[in-house]
Amino acid sequence: MTTAWVSTTLFLAGLASVAGSRIGGVSTDKWGIRPTLYVSLLLHAAILLILPLSSQLFTWAIISVMFWVAAVQTTVPAQQYYLITLSPHSSQVALSMNTSVFQLGLALGAGLGGVIVDHVGIVHISWVGGLLVLVGFGFAWASFAQEKRQESLQA
Repeated sequence: MTTAWVSTTLFLAGLASVAGSRIGGVSTDKWGIRPTLYVSLLLHAAILLILPLSSQLFTWAIISVMFWVAAVQTTVPAQQYYLITLSPHSSQVALSMNTSVFQLGLALGAGLGGVIVDHVGIVHISWVGGLLVLVGFGFAWASFAQEKRQESLQA
C-alpha cells in the first residue's frame, strides 16, 4: 500500500466506524439489544474468518475492512445500553469497567497477535480473531440466558 492508500483506508474505516455506531444505536432502539449484538458479533466473526480470502484483491480487502470496522462499532451502543440496563443505579461504574476491560482486551489481543505472527504467520491472525469473537458471542448468549433464568425465578 502506498501512503495515500493507507490514509484513504483509514479515512474509509473512520466513516465505517461512524456508520456502524449509528446503525448500532438505531438497531438497538428498533429491534433490541440481543438481535443487535447477535447480528453484529456474527457479522464481525464472519468477516474476520473470510478476511484472508478477501485480502487477495485490494478492493475486496478495503471493502472487508470497512464492513469489519462497521460490525465492530455496531456492537458498542448495544453493549453499553445492555450494561446500563443491568446496572441502572451504577451505570457509570459499569461503563467505566467496560472501558477498562476493553483496553485490557486490546493489550492482550496485541500480545496474542504478536505471538501468532511470530509462530504461525500473519495470515492466521484473522482466523484466531474470528474464533475469539465467536467466544464473545457465546458469552453474550450466556449472559442473556442467565438474565432470562433470573427473570423466570422472580416471576
